[in-house]
Amino acid sequence: MQYRQCTETVVGRRGPAHHGRMRVGAGPMIIRLAAAFLCASGVALAQEGEVDTSLVEACLGNVSTAREDGVQMDPRDCIGLAANACMAQPGGDSTAGMINCTSGEIDFWDGLLNEAYQKLMADAQTWTPSGDPRVTQDMAPQAVLRQMQRDWIAYRDSNCDWAARPWEGGTIIGVIRTGCMLDATAGQAIRLRARLNEEEGTR
Repeated sequence: MQYRQCTETVVGRRGPAHHGRMRVGAGPMIIRLAAAFLCASGVALAQEGEVDTSLVEACLGNVSTAREDGVQMDPRDCIGLAANACMAQPGGDSTAGMINCTSGEIDFWDGLLNEAYQKLMADAQTWTPSGDPRVTQDMAPQAVLRQMQRDWIAYRDSNCDWAARPWEGGTIIGVIRTGCMLDATAGQAIRLRARLNEEEGTR
């Protein structure tokens, strides 16, 4: 069975199949990566696939255009497009290839996340105390935003360690953890960008 046919059989054309322990705490990208790992030939190829993040950029652009037209599209559908296309290239279905492909897309989403975070932080700096003695400095928007992001990073790392734990001792553990990191990073980027759009819309 060819690689693409195999992954479509394991995961399903209309979305990830939920079988066994993959179902608990496993995001869509984790399950797709697990399926890809199971279907890979097992021979590590020297060549690694290229990560074309323009696929994700185009998808997010379509989401923005649709929103302006009053049509709702889920930006989470854009997650994994670059990684999946990369893994379909020669060498992309090896363990190292899958991690490389997924890491490349993580870098893209991390860039979007940091950009949105910095803009939100800049906006938060304009906050001035209301004079209410019940409002302390640790309630300032920049302090809350900073702590939220720190808490999210800690949660992301622990959650992805937990998601990969059932595969401890196997080479797939790196693939599973990287897939979890992609889902988490992209999800946070989408949330921060949505919050930024909301705040810009109120001005």
